[in-house]
Amino acid sequence: MGFVALEALGEGRVLAADVHDINGRLLLSKGQVIAAKHLRVLKIWGVTEVDVAGSSTDDAVGQTAVDPEKLSAVAAAVTEMFKQLDMDHNTIAYLHECAVIQRYTSGLIPPNRCVPKEPTPVPDGFDFQEIHRQMTRDGIKLPEAPTIVLKLNEIIADPHTTANDVAQIVGTSPSLTALILRIVNSAAFGLPTRVDRISRAVALLGTREISALAMGVSVMKAFMEIPRDCIDMEAFLRHSLASATITRYLAALSNSSQTEQLFIAGLLHDIGKLILLKYFPVEMKTLFQATWADEEQCPFYLVERKAIGRTHAQLAGMLLKKWKFPETLQDMVVNHHRPARAVHPRETVLVQMADLIVNAVGFGTSGERVVPSFDTSIWDQVGIAGSSIKMAIRQGEQQLRAMESLFSAKGLGA
Repeated sequence: MGFVALEALGEGRVLAADVHDINGRLLLSKGQVIAAKHLRVLKIWGVTEVDVAGSSTDDAVGQTAVDPEKLSAVAAAVTEMFKQLDMDHNTIAYLHECAVIQRYTSGLIPPNRCVPKEPTPVPDGFDFQEIHRQMTRDGIKLPEAPTIVLKLNEIIADPHTTANDVAQIVGTSPSLTALILRIVNSAAFGLPTRVDRISRAVALLGTREISALAMGVSVMKAFMEIPRDCIDMEAFLRHSLASATITRYLAALSNSSQTEQLFIAGLLHDIGKLILLKYFPVEMKTLFQATWADEEQCPFYLVERKAIGRTHAQLAGMLLKKWKFPETLQDMVVNHHRPARAVHPRETVLVQMADLIVNAVGFGTSGERVVPSFDTSIWDQVGIAGSSIKMAIRQGEQQLRAMESLFSAKGLGA
């Protein structure tokens, strides 16, 4: 017996143990012969691996011989990324092990950049503090909220919202409607039949699920014009989407009632970097490259605070406040690097952990060189076992594989 990843599981295999969802509900019983309909059920409920009779753990990872030199190089590079963290903490130690395995098998040896390697010429008299002075003196001119975001915020706050209400708002944007339907019909949701109407998608997946997708997509679309020589937006989007998926998975494990809001928080936690890139592209490119050259290897938010007096998380909070996002969501995004300061620290630390996981395993990148700092005391209060990290990575990888082409810069700009 042994566990087999869902993507490697074929029809005709026999379950060696009951399969439950993350909330403990029985999905399939021991002895069940797997059929196509069962695979769809497992996919819909986020199951990433099952215990199958007559298999071994080698089925999931393959029989390829390990290259000791490559493994050693990956382990050394990952350890360097973790230098800011407490490696004696059980969850961090487990994440380190998972990151080494994930990066070894994927061939993604760190670092993985989202900014150009070529140095950006620094203008004469260049001063990072000018960004802070401009913000303080004139106030940064944040973009206006897309109308659809304001309408979605209003409707999400209304407990009497119906599927038709959400469908009408999303339907005002043909491009958004098309993209949401592509996402819903992707392998990530595993629906048995094709969905061709937003109202049907809402009925199947819920008003909050569709509203969260629409909200996240609409915000990201507002920043798609940032030039590629400033940042690799597709790598940034992969990082953001993986963070959102893993945040939601951790929220379900912790029995949080805010899974959709946490999905949005995970998706938008680094949106402040895009604000800085939009208004200060030269300064941000230079700051990114200075970060990568810095021997101290501080997390990027500490570099921002030192150089410009404000972090991307604070700027994200300004944007979300202007765009009338719920205060709890603003709080989680602003404090995702310091959850102890949040009004809801137990939820905020889930965003922080998802960010750590995604940076560690290399699901895209938002320009971070190291795995950011981590509040172990708040995490310990949540009570999620460190061993759950492996399942979170599987969940993120599976969802990313199914959805990343839809969240590409080209796809969002459609």
